[in-house]
Amino acid sequence: MSFNGNGNHNHNGHNPWWRVWKREPRNLDLAAYRRLAFQLHHGMPRMENASRSVLVVTPNESNVWATGCLALVTCMAEELQRPVLLVDADGEGAVSRALDSSFSPGLDKFLGQPPKPIQDLVLATSQPNVWFLPKGTSQYSPLPTSPQIAQESLARLGNNWDFVVIAGGAVLRNSFALSLAPHVDKVLLLAIESQSRVADIDAAQNALEQCRAKNVSLVLTQLSETVR
Repeated sequence: MSFNGNGNHNHNGHNPWWRVWKREPRNLDLAAYRRLAFQLHHGMPRMENASRSVLVVTPNESNVWATGCLALVTCMAEELQRPVLLVDADGEGAVSRALDSSFSPGLDKFLGQPPKPIQDLVLATSQPNVWFLPKGTSQYSPLPTSPQIAQESLARLGNNWDFVVIAGGAVLRNSFALSLAPHVDKVLLLAIESQSRVADIDAAQNALEQCRAKNVSLVLTQLSETVR
């Protein structure tokens, strides 16, 4: 598969991106996500022959955090007009379910033994400039975790993308996300309005600090009146 940046080829017939926005109300402040996309672009200069990596996590379980990941990736692709890879590294596979890709091989095979190459697993989407690596068919099996695996997996994702956005879910329950935290360029901790408790936010920040995450930003995600 070639990565030509247009994102119009729907690999294996999966990932009808537009259906996600049709099914799920646009209950997030998309203007804020567009600003965030530009802030990440200008605040994280790209090194030569390397993709920029962002880990998106939330302090606790939330029914809208996956939509936040989709919003960020969509805004990145639309505003920056550059290729973006979204990776579902959430233990529950929430983004894969949202994109009807729960039964597609993905990150589990990428991290497996022997590992499969990224070009055999990544899916194009109907959103231009966006590709997707699902969690994989073993939806409820834990991903292998170690600092070495985390570091090597980031390198193996390649440099075809301007940004690699990793959806890590509830960080206090996802050891794989914590193992990635020290190796990505940026960690975004999404605090969901009316859903994220202060105690959980503090615990998540402490966990990331203990794991030596080097660049963590707390992002307040505001909801519309209909979902508060």
